[in-house]
Amino acid sequence: MNSATQILLVIASFILAISVLVGLILISTSLFQIKGLLKTKNKLLIQTNRPYVICRRINKQTVEIRNVGNTPATIDNIQSDNLDLSYLNQKDIFAGQFFTYPIDQNQDLNISISYRDQINQFRDKFSI
Repeated sequence: MNSATQILLVIASFILAISVLVGLILISTSLFQIKGLLKTKNKLLIQTNRPYVICRRINKQTVEIRNVGNTPATIDNIQSDNLDLSYLNQKDIFAGQFFTYPIDQNQDLNISISYRDQINQFRDKFSI
């Protein structure tokens, strides 16, 4: 082999090595972007498909406990200063299901609810 052929082989090898290195860098950045997008999509799916148990006053004499989420929830513990809601403990509340309770007209309530779905546990406090 003459020296010109050897120089061309070295240059071709150098260009090939740089091309492989650039390709690996581009693939790595693409994988990190895909990983970030999958995490974001997973968080959105979890937020969309989780139960949301809320307490609200419908009118002056009625309180409603409702699951406004898309999946059923199991109420682990529910406490109130003025109402006895303990019989709801360990009850399932399905999506769209609600319970109503009569109360005194000017009664202020603080309700604390612990509930869970099949994966996560949640805790909310309401002042009504």
